[in-house]
Amino acid sequence: MDCSTHLEKNKKTTILFWKLVRAYKTTEFEFYWGRLRNIRDDVATYLSQIPRAKWTKVYCPTTRYDYMTSNSAESMNAASNKARKLHILPLLEFFRTLMQKWFYKRRMAAEKKYNNTYEVG
Repeated sequence: MDCSTHLEKNKKTTILFWKLVRAYKTTEFEFYWGRLRNIRDDVATYLSQIPRAKWTKVYCPTTRYDYMTSNSAESMNAASNKARKLHILPLLEFFRTLMQKWFYKRRMAAEKKYNNTYEVG
């Protein structure tokens, strides 16, 4: 039985799952994890078999542009949910600005990591 089958069984379980996926703090994750265990231990047991770094934001060691999907189109859809109502030029500006911010944050993080690793002492 795969994860989606477990989640289809109960809307409350699905909501808890997405709260787990999107949790920013371990305390928040553990709170929802306890609730899931109480409501659907079989789902929690199934999820326990998958490394948390692969399906949660809080335990992921890398930045995922704030969206939990490996599908680029789904990431952009999630990021632009409100902006999609804009006219074409403001919409394009929204995407340009968003991507510029994402790449800048990544570049600064990479430079910081590189400079800390290769500092001349």
